[in-house]
Amino acid sequence: MPFLIVKTGMTSLPPPESFLGGEELSVYNRFKIEKRRRDWLAGRWAAKTALAAQRCPGADLRGLLISSDSEGRPLALFLGKPVTCPISITHSNGVALCAAGRGTTAALGIDLEKSETRSVGWAEFSFHKDELKSHAPEFLTALWTLKEAVLKAAGTGLKAVLNDIRFAAADNIARNLPELPQTPAGPDYSRFLELAAVVAPPVVTGNLAQREEIARLVASLSYRTARTADGFVVSAAWR
Repeated sequence: MPFLIVKTGMTSLPPPESFLGGEELSVYNRFKIEKRRRDWLAGRWAAKTALAAQRCPGADLRGLLISSDSEGRPLALFLGKPVTCPISITHSNGVALCAAGRGTTAALGIDLEKSETRSVGWAEFSFHKDELKSHAPEFLTALWTLKEAVLKAAGTGLKAVLNDIRFAAADNIARNLPELPQTPAGPDYSRFLELAAVVAPPVVTGNLAQREEIARLVASLSYRTARTADGFVVSAAWR
């Protein structure tokens, strides 16, 4: 598998001071909204756990800093030195995931969302009519998470919108979205690559179509999506 996925729940985290460095503790303490504070903390714990497993086993997690670049992509430093490992963080409804690249993986995006019924207006705003093979909540959530994963892997930040990425050939996920096996600890994300639906690359439109390097990257990425027994959909894009 070209990346490792680590999951954590918001209610099962160790004390922040046990894994956050001084700079990170300052950021954590500045959050005014409790939900954002917990989301951020869970994402940091998942990211540090994944990175430690991939690049620095046994490391004191307080020396592993998760920051971000000018586009908002997460970056990692260990004892002040860059960690050459792409990571992507996502959280939804009390669950946080981090994907950390393995081997030669150079670009990576992951997104997790709860599968819920959403308005027709939301669907028409977020998706092109050619993409709407179904209005089933799981299908729309899969399409949404695929787009978010692409934008994360491409590092577009706020310079793109969901409709700039069009998965017009998503018939397979409209018909059948595979489910990851459930274990006592939750969904078995180690089998994501094996079981998730393969999705053909999307078409790049809008402002993104003017950025040739982004269009080439999007066309070169691999795409997968799957559902979980606890009602989530997870999608990944990587190269």
